[in-house]
Amino acid sequence: DRDLVWSAITNFDRFVSSSRAIDELVVDPQKFQLAAMTSLYTVIKIEAPKLMSLKVISFMSKNRFTEKQFVNMEQEMITAAAWYLNPPTALSFV
Repeated sequence: DRDLVWSAITNFDRFVSSSRAIDELVVDPQKFQLAAMTSLYTVIKIEAPKLMSLKVISFMSKNRFTEKQFVNMEQEMITAAAWYLNPPTALSFV
């Protein structure tokens, strides 16, 4: 669903833009990938009719990241976004 992808990109962009994350993500490509995948997972949890389990998202990363790493990153991203996780996207106005 395009709305899910737009929301994930928006949340990821807002996280990357936060002063808390920018320094770490620029120098650590693995953390960048973890944040991108976590953004998609979080949006699916909020908006999709069917939940994706942590096992599935871990498998999608080819087991590069553990379920615990996704949970920790999700908490970091939610804190950085001040719990504002479902903003309108450009696609909302089309």
